[in-house]
Amino acid sequence: MNALEIKAAEPVTIALADLTRDPELSCRAKGTSKRTVAEYAEAMKCGAVFPPVVAFVDSKGTHWLADGFHRCAAAELGGLTEVP
Repeated sequence: MNALEIKAAEPVTIALADLTRDPELSCRAKGTSKRTVAEYAEAMKCGAVFPPVVAFVDSKGTHWLADGFHRCAAAELGGLTEVP
């Protein structure tokens, strides 16, 4: 595989406690919206299925959340311990 070929990993379930969330990595200029988190949490409780979050693993084995800050916060608010 050359530098331009990236193999996408199959989605897995990961414990929220295992995800490192650095607000500096969030693409949202205003950070995480409490209103959006509450809306997502309610939707999750009603069975809504959200896309998997995106995380990367560094050379030390740390899982860095890259996309899904609202989904992770909503899952925690809703009492979940894992996300896809």
